[in-house]
Amino acid sequence: MTIELNGWAGSAADCAEFGAMLGLDGPVAPAVFAKAVNDPDYARNLILCREAPAFRDFLIAQAVASAPPADRPAGEHGDLELAAKAAKSFWEWTRSGFATLTADEYAARFAACLACPNLVAAPERLIYRLAGAEGAADRQRVCALCGCVAARKAKFPHEHCPGVDPTRPGYNRWGQALPS
Repeated sequence: MTIELNGWAGSAADCAEFGAMLGLDGPVAPAVFAKAVNDPDYARNLILCREAPAFRDFLIAQAVASAPPADRPAGEHGDLELAAKAAKSFWEWTRSGFATLTADEYAARFAACLACPNLVAAPERLIYRLAGAEGAADRQRVCALCGCVAARKAKFPHEHCPGVDPTRPGYNRWGQALPS
């Protein structure tokens, strides 16, 4: 089996061999191997920490958590990824002068979210409690595609829905044109 991540292609055997070299019982995740190939400092630190399992496992978990969504099971987003997206969104919101949508625009967006099959219950994680996934049941839902709290994201004019509208090719579920 060939594994492709960030333009790099490797094999399951490569991941197994690297896992054995690090003293693991099995292969490393493709994200760990790809990060080691693309980041010599990360690779060096992993190898140096192979005799210190707590440090080694921390470095491995860090690579998996920051891996692109395509390398993780659907709906699993790392805390670092979510925090970075939230910070970027907050920055864009401040640059817009704290603009928000009208009540009708927000209601239309959030209704589209509520009708989407990718809307799931928020996982029991601190990052989601901090992001406001609390209160009414419909406010505790997150998008499996991007990991965002739908009730929050739908309020901001600068945000975009990652889901493709099944009835209108070329548009997302909020009616925005998809990037070409």
